[in-house]
Amino acid sequence: MNRPATPQANARVSTAHVRDYWIVVLKRLPIVLFLTAIGAGLAFYITKKQTPLFRAQATVEMVLPRAGPRSSADYLFAPSVLRDANYLNTQLRKLEMPATLRRALETQKVTSRPDLVGLTLPEVVKMHQGRVTARQRRGQYLVDVSVMGTRADILDDVTNALVRYFREEQRNETQRRIDARRTELEEKSAGLRSSSRVAGVARMLALEQGGFTDGTFLAEYERRQEDLRKFIERKSDRELQIIEDTAANNAFNDALAAGAGGPESLSQHPRVLSHPALQVSLARIADMRARLDEYREAGLGEGSREVEGIKRGILRAETRRKELQDAFVRQFVVDFAGQGVALERLKAAVDERQRQLSDATRVKAAVDEDSATIARLDEDWRAAQRELEILGPAALGVADAVTIVETAREPNPGAPVSPNKTLNLILGTLMGLLAGVGIAFVLEYLDDTIQTKDDLEKITDVALLGVIPRIEGRSSDTQAKDLYAFRQPKSTVSEAFRGVRTALTMRAHGTRNRVLALTSAGPREGKSTTVINLATVLAYASRRTLIIDADLRKPRVHKSFGIDNVAGLTNVIVGDVDPREHCVATDVPGVDVLPSGPIPPNPSELLGSERMRDVITALREHYDHIIIDTPPIGAVTDAAVLGTIVDGVVLVVHAGKTRAGIVQRGLEQMRYISAPIEGVILNNLQVKSRYYPGYYNYYYYYSYYGTGKTRGRKTPRKPAADATGSSSSSGDDSPSA
Repeated sequence: MNRPATPQANARVSTAHVRDYWIVVLKRLPIVLFLTAIGAGLAFYITKKQTPLFRAQATVEMVLPRAGPRSSADYLFAPSVLRDANYLNTQLRKLEMPATLRRALETQKVTSRPDLVGLTLPEVVKMHQGRVTARQRRGQYLVDVSVMGTRADILDDVTNALVRYFREEQRNETQRRIDARRTELEEKSAGLRSSSRVAGVARMLALEQGGFTDGTFLAEYERRQEDLRKFIERKSDRELQIIEDTAANNAFNDALAAGAGGPESLSQHPRVLSHPALQVSLARIADMRARLDEYREAGLGEGSREVEGIKRGILRAETRRKELQDAFVRQFVVDFAGQGVALERLKAAVDERQRQLSDATRVKAAVDEDSATIARLDEDWRAAQRELEILGPAALGVADAVTIVETAREPNPGAPVSPNKTLNLILGTLMGLLAGVGIAFVLEYLDDTIQTKDDLEKITDVALLGVIPRIEGRSSDTQAKDLYAFRQPKSTVSEAFRGVRTALTMRAHGTRNRVLALTSAGPREGKSTTVINLATVLAYASRRTLIIDADLRKPRVHKSFGIDNVAGLTNVIVGDVDPREHCVATDVPGVDVLPSGPIPPNPSELLGSERMRDVITALREHYDHIIIDTPPIGAVTDAAVLGTIVDGVVLVVHAGKTRAGIVQRGLEQMRYISAPIEGVILNNLQVKSRYYPGYYNYYYYYSYYGTGKTRGRKTPRKPAADATGSSSSSGDDSPSA
């Protein structure tokens, strides 16, 4: 249950169990059962009102047809339903439409059959409108087409007409695609031929514009490439030669500019020394000088004929060398100048041949492009021709892409598929059950009344003095309930009140709670009944007990004991009399009652007066316990006023009636005035409830051991009071005879 909680209660950790949810359902089991019965009844009623529907189903298979051996055109014979899942779903949804049903019945001439005599086409369509389903089986090429209707005798005709229409539509769709493809290929072939011819003309024009013919173009193109390569090589060689001869040419020009002796200064230049004629001349001079040295070593003098002859030869050779060197230098300078001219002519030749090759290259690019276009167009044309051959006579023998695997049969007239009585009844019952359980939990959520001691512990940290079971009997018989502990001392109720007595004794740590005020959160919560029965069990323990009826608004204690209420507490407070004069002995041994007396106009002022304190003080001397019955704390302030002059206040909570918020406000009010709160008593708990079995077991054991039925055990005597007037709180005490 969803209940407000105090900070102390929030500190506790509670765990929800399945039993808690089961208890919620059991507490409101009549509502759950009622709604379940309503759900089942509605389902039964609706099922009876529904018109029986029958179903006929046919199955078709979608296959991939071919025109003979596998070919590249196989896709043409496969309908779109096999190649496109979205298209298939679209066709199946169209198959479910009324317009498709109308066309199918019309093309198949179904209304002319004997079973449909007397029915028009619109009537048949209306009978099955919205009742056609077409579903593909998962992972298969099978499609189930089913039709539901009220007449079982015509469903097979309608369903078979639909699947035949579907088969013919897919066959026509395939044929339309083949025809469209054939027309497309024929137009494409004509276009390819025309484009190929245009490309051939463009190729010839490109050759003619370049000055070529189709037969000589490639040879001429290669010749121009080779000619350009050779001239580029010659130009490169000439440029390298000029680079190598530039330094020598500069040295030779400088020597020539120096005058007549200038060329002689180049005798050791590498280019001069490398000249072949000069090398021969220098070799002869070196040879003659060697012979001259040999003659001198042989002792020939300068005037000898051999020596003079060698000298003349050397002189002639030197002169010849100088002439050769001078001529070589001058010729080198002249040749170097001619190399520059030759290089310029080579450059011009290379540029011309590059231009010619560029023109030929442009022609070749255009020719190659046109040739590639012609080859591609011819290949496309041949592919189109091959496909046209396939689409020719072979296409006439293409098998259907949709085949009927199983035709629809006439359904059994005695076995309609709808309504499903069992399923509807189960669903109705289940929905009613769920609604009942849901409402039970909603009511439980909205219900903040205290049902058990666990609920009480969740909202407050005040001690629970005891749990009092519900006293069975008529609600109008209040006297029997008030004197229940007196008349039924061995009952579970009496044992419960003895448990409260024990709790009060233990909380007082061995001392007596002389004066207790009992109040409740609201009216009619069993406060007065609790006061009388608690006083009874206190008297059983040899404790002289007085009940003061301080409910000066609606007194009831005197009625329970059958005594007059002419004079009582009101007279004692307003008059200077001994309170014992108005204390009346009752039929319950040890229990006296001070009735309320006449109802005053100002109860709160009387109860809060100093005289009331004096009355309580005077009565303390003559009674072991004084139990004060006060008005509900949630209605008036009487209980709060008395809470300041008593030894303890006990709050009585009615199980299943008292709201948590009222209990919390009452306790807060008593805490506000610092009233000594002894605890809470939870009364009127239905211990035999199916959803609180623990309480029943607990109080069953009380009853079992308290009835005196165990092996002839005698009822024990009333225990004797000790020196202080207290006695045992055993569950076997009883009034004295």
